[in-house]
Amino acid sequence: MAPGYFQLAIGLSYKPADYFSVLLSPIGSRLTVVNDQRLSDEGAYGVEKGKASLFQAGASVNALFKKDIVKNVNLMSKLDLFSNYLKNPENIIVNWENLIILKVNKYISVNFAAMLIYDDNIAYIDPDDGIQRGARTQFMETFTVGFAYSLDK
Repeated sequence: MAPGYFQLAIGLSYKPADYFSVLLSPIGSRLTVVNDQRLSDEGAYGVEKGKASLFQAGASVNALFKKDIVKNVNLMSKLDLFSNYLKNPENIIVNWENLIILKVNKYISVNFAAMLIYDDNIAYIDPDDGIQRGARTQFMETFTVGFAYSLDK
């Protein structure tokens, strides 16, 4: 858990279709936990130096889209936005996950995942000079091929 994120919110859920929902939460909180001593001593992920957690109170929007877009291909897109009322509420924390699952046949599946993160609490440290330069957008993608076979009696 370096970092670990926990979010608790009270709000209204809107679900116009089976494959789409939105949760609007004007009252909520977010807890960032950094259980790695070296990272907490550096003040990583927005925690104060030497502390292991950061508490934020604010509002959030959580949207989920999950649908078969064609036969054997499923798209899941999840967008989480959070604004901290206590510090810089104009700086929105963004977590956007996308997952495409392709079922090739009964044995093989292929997954493509992409994640975009922007959090102004996560400082970018320039690798050339080691100076902290502020927040940057982070992007991660993975491609996996799975094989499953059932051993029946």
